[in-house]
Amino acid sequence: MKKIFRLIVAFPKITLALFTALALFFGYYSTKLEIDASSQTLLLDNDKDLQIWREVSKRYETPNFLVLAYTPAGDLLAPETIRKIEQMDAAFSKLDFVASVTDITNVPLLLNKGGGMSELLKHIPTLTDADVNLTAARREFATSPFYASNLVSADFRTTAILINLKPQTRYEELLRLRDGAKSALEQAEHEGNRSGAQISQLKDALKVAEQNFKSYRDELREKDHRDIMALRALIAGFEKEFTGDRLFLGGLNMIADDMVGYVRSDLATYGLGALVLLLACFWLFFRQAKFILLPLIICAYSVVLAAGLFGFLSFEVTVISSNFIALQLIITVSVCIHLIVAYREFSARFHAFSQRQLVYAVLRERARPCFFAIFTTVIGFMSLIFCDIKPVISLGIMMSVGISISLVTAFGVFGAVMSLLPRTHNNRSFEQHFKFTLWCAETALRSRGAVYGVCAAAVIFGLYGISQLRVENSFIGYFKKSTDIRAGMEVIDTNLGGTIPLDIIVKFKSVGGADTASGSENSVSGSANSKSGENSNPAGQNFIAQNSAAQNSTATAQNSIAGNSIPQSSVAAAQNLNDQNFIAQSSVATSQPSEAVNSDQTHAANLEQNSTASDDFGDFEAEYAANENKPQYWFTSEKMRIIGKIDDFLKDKNVTGHEFIGNVSSLASLLKLGKQINQGRDLDDLSLALIYSEMPANYREMVLSPFVNIKANEAHFSVRTIDSDPNLRRAQFLADLKRDLDSLLAKDNVTVQISGIMVLYNNMLQSLMSSQIGTLGITVLVLFVLFVIIFRSLSYALIAIVVNLIPLCACFGIMGVAGIPLDIMSITIAAISIGIGVDDVIHYIYRYKREFARSGDEAAAIRASHASIGYAMYYTSFAIILGFSVMMMSNFWPTIYFGMLICLVMSLLLLGALIILPSLIMSRKGLKFSLFKAK
Repeated sequence: MKKIFRLIVAFPKITLALFTALALFFGYYSTKLEIDASSQTLLLDNDKDLQIWREVSKRYETPNFLVLAYTPAGDLLAPETIRKIEQMDAAFSKLDFVASVTDITNVPLLLNKGGGMSELLKHIPTLTDADVNLTAARREFATSPFYASNLVSADFRTTAILINLKPQTRYEELLRLRDGAKSALEQAEHEGNRSGAQISQLKDALKVAEQNFKSYRDELREKDHRDIMALRALIAGFEKEFTGDRLFLGGLNMIADDMVGYVRSDLATYGLGALVLLLACFWLFFRQAKFILLPLIICAYSVVLAAGLFGFLSFEVTVISSNFIALQLIITVSVCIHLIVAYREFSARFHAFSQRQLVYAVLRERARPCFFAIFTTVIGFMSLIFCDIKPVISLGIMMSVGISISLVTAFGVFGAVMSLLPRTHNNRSFEQHFKFTLWCAETALRSRGAVYGVCAAAVIFGLYGISQLRVENSFIGYFKKSTDIRAGMEVIDTNLGGTIPLDIIVKFKSVGGADTASGSENSVSGSANSKSGENSNPAGQNFIAQNSAAQNSTATAQNSIAGNSIPQSSVAAAQNLNDQNFIAQSSVATSQPSEAVNSDQTHAANLEQNSTASDDFGDFEAEYAANENKPQYWFTSEKMRIIGKIDDFLKDKNVTGHEFIGNVSSLASLLKLGKQINQGRDLDDLSLALIYSEMPANYREMVLSPFVNIKANEAHFSVRTIDSDPNLRRAQFLADLKRDLDSLLAKDNVTVQISGIMVLYNNMLQSLMSSQIGTLGITVLVLFVLFVIIFRSLSYALIAIVVNLIPLCACFGIMGVAGIPLDIMSITIAAISIGIGVDDVIHYIYRYKREFARSGDEAAAIRASHASIGYAMYYTSFAIILGFSVMMMSNFWPTIYFGMLICLVMSLLLLGALIILPSLIMSRKGLKFSLFKAK
């Protein structure tokens, strides 16, 4: 190390040229740094429920769409309102990325006329018909299982305008190729029976697939951004034109676009804001141009090198890691401050030294404590890799690498630049007027009893607060109320049936092979090969199907958690009835079957009196038995009874916990609609079989595929939950729902499986507490061992740990008492804070031991330490607090809480290092047991 420092001081221009060359090289790759704002970053990779949900997602699908929640100033069915909706419909339909638009003006009103199916055959009314019955339409919108709290709100004030987007088949194809290559590599590595060359080929194939996917994804992201801007421009125009009306946009593409914008904004805001505040600190503390510009140069080199390296290695920045630039700037500045303070101190003490001798002495003297300070910070960040959340792991890796770069850059650039500058007089006006550190020293020396009393109270308070910590977070609550994401999702959540989806799968057990059609090739859904582009409908296909499924797990995750919450296929049955051919082909199944069944039942009742009828009925039974394994005979009255029972149970608001259930879509909704159309008569086995067999295959896919999978012998219930309800306790809700469903269906020979985004999101939330305990435990253990090695003393090691744990305990106590929940970012506070906080402890103990060796007096050594390194500790902590404060400007609440809590804990850690640490050092006489010879 000494040789390296000599080379830096002896050849400063070459050193700067080397750093400049590296900065230019990595500067190019810094422009390649990518952003991943997908909801996949919020899932646990090792979650067993994730695999279950992915399997479910293969069997059910939904296309991509945007939702415009529209609340007019007037009545929802007023002619003026209908005109406005038609105007928006026409404008949106002209956009080149829009496939169709569905709203209350073009959905079929199946109950608007009497006469059952025969009347519908003549004409299916819509809201724009001149002779439409508005009273009946209002009743249908308010009571229909498809429209109520779905297409229109319960208070009949808000309606959803569904903007169906054109499918992105190329994106889906590249995504499948990437996932397939990844699965093939994972399987080959797991089996362990492939040669090295084969594994290498699979890795190359995955690399190519990932590059192709990311390249197209970035192109598509830019296109989506332009599309969203065009759509928002239209909406903004309508907002100005429709005075008093309110419009809120929601959906996957909008949220993904906004999230990318937030990350980009945060990268710039955090970095620039932190830099400005930190430079202001340097001016306040040092009042000299070179000590303001030099840290700026060092920070620039550090950030460019780190960002370029991450771009070179294809790292992706997420919402969680978007603060890595600010974090690196803060750590870099802390190293710069220690070097500057040491230089100013040595300059005042060693008047005979030349400038280069002075710089060399500073580098050599600060190398060991700065190395261990950064090393302990790296340990804090690296502990995040034990978390189960991928972006948290990524943040830990990125920061560990980044601050290591900062350490090397700070010493190299500081040494080179200062060696080229002349020695000048230092401005020490701030130190002469600032007495805070000296006050801390006197408090520690004279009031140890009071200090320990406050510490005990802080620990007791902290333990109580920690017992109150919770991990409940609504996804909607992650965003500020002023954001479009929050506004749109909140309207949908409260007025249009909820947001975060939940999938309930009911699998029917086979009984003698008579109750399943699993062998059939003609399954209703379950076709993993189905494509979103095939299910198109001019009127707005598969409207309102609730994110029940997606073509692949990634698309479904993004649709579900991001806010594509208006379901799309529960109205498909109604929507597709607009097709007169469909009605004509299916009319026999809905208008005549009940009469046929009634006559057959009468026939069977008179078997003994009419042998001819008996023979005919026997022939029918034989035919039915011969065909019972065909798909149409899957729809038995027993299955329909079970499906109806579950549907009624889920919609029963008198059941505890069901107040958190919004819209429920299932086959039962279709059955209820069929009963209404069939003049109040239930559809029996024969009716259902005839409907299935007579229904055209393309309509069968659109109408039934969201709710049943004959091949898998299961029914699907698509449920949306009220995510914004503050009383929702997700883990308890899911446990109660599973228990209640098992009890309800105990005698029905079925199994129930609960899956979906809500389950995965809850699993992520529940992992936060264990991750917090795990990362903190690992950090404390490793740091304690490291302290023993650094200080060669168990007593100093114990003191260093205690000094950091007391403020941390108080911080989490405040979180618990204030009701601030643990979230995806606050779980990193402990590891990051203790990693940064121990820097001050290391620097102080190093300085104290040197001062004590010089004077032999503990009190004098403490006062001398506070008068020297104490200033550097205060400067760095103040700079860190200011740097983290810029994060409170984010639109993402976890980032805001993170910045606020880091500022709080760093303030407490500074007080701990300046007051608690010297107090414990004065009391360590009873703790003087050493593994090594203490120095």
